[in-house]
Amino acid sequence: QSIKVTDRAVAIPGFKLALQHLKTPGNKKGSMDSGPGYFHLDKAKLIFPLTLRKWVPGDHFYPLGMKGKKKISDFLTDKKISRPEKEKTYVLLSQNEIVCLLGHRIDDRYKVTDDTVEIFRIELVQQDE
Repeated sequence: QSIKVTDRAVAIPGFKLALQHLKTPGNKKGSMDSGPGYFHLDKAKLIFPLTLRKWVPGDHFYPLGMKGKKKISDFLTDKKISRPEKEKTYVLLSQNEIVCLLGHRIDDRYKVTDDTVEIFRIELVQQDE
């Protein structure tokens, strides 16, 4: 089951996503909120509406800071994520490409660069179930 992401906030079991479109500041990296719950993507590289779904075996992405693609199952295993946590992991897609493994890492192809004009910011807020 997938969820179309078009609004400013989306709820999934255990989490809420707050979505913002931001104009690029002069100093991109220095003036953006950062931390494990924030993900910044180059809006121009995204095709809306985005789709949110749980990851499935065979899914792969290009983790930020790594060379080449990696299966999500291998990425989560390498990070020592427990099976129950793996089962709660969602991916955000633009068309059929994974742009973000929520709670973990964005795809390198969608990162903010010096050429980025507008940023799509996702804030992942944990909710009590």
